[in-house]
This record gives sequence, C-alpha cells and structure tokens, in this order.
Amino acid sequence: MPVVEANGISLYYEDSDPEDKAQLPPVIFLHGAAGNAMSWWQQIPAFSKVHRCIAFDSRGFYRSPDVTGEGVTRFIDDLEALIEHLQLKRRVSLVAQSMGGRAAMAYAVRHPEL
Repeated sequence: MPVVEANGISLYYEDSDPEDKAQLPPVIFLHGAAGNAMSWWQQIPAFSKVHRCIAFDSRGFYRSPDVTGEGVTRFIDDLEALIEHLQLKRRVSLVAQSMGGRAAMAYAVRHPEL
C-alpha cells in the first residue's frame, strides 16, 4: 500500500504506473467529502493515456486516518507533502470535487508558479 508519511499521518495514494509515465504531465485528483481515491475510478483510465495520474485519500478519509485530529486544517500541507514526495518539480494539474476543491484552490493560491 503506497503511503507517504506526512505531517504526522500516513497519507495513502495511488500513482498510475510512475515508471512508465514519469515524463507525462502529472494530474492529482482530490476527492470530495465522503469520497476517497476510488472516487476517480472512471476518470483515471481516460486521463492516464496522456497523464501521470495520482489520487489520494485525504486526511481522515478511508486509508489515511487522521491520528492527529487536525483534519481539514492540514489538507494543503498534506498535498504539498505528497507532491514533494513524488518529486513533481514541474507544473501539476489538479482535478478536484467539492471538499477537494478547497484544498486545490488554496494550493494554487499558495503556489501560483506551479
């Protein structure tokens, strides 16, 4: 099970064939409330033809337990840690739904160059 130790938790993520797709532009999928990485099961097969696709369970959802109790206040920090762990040094596209959209927008504001 791929996880990154980030901000006091184990953040679960899925990466579509990182060895083969490392040169493709990355897309990170952020789920909504009551969702998880599996929320994107229909989109990832289509996107993965031309993108490296990464989906993860946000802190406190399914396979990313929130053992610190910090919840939504750390969503952006967790996204940053995942991007750093995956060494995504170029632009990253974010596809988000509902709750995930808040983290995506905040990340974009914090890192407009990416």
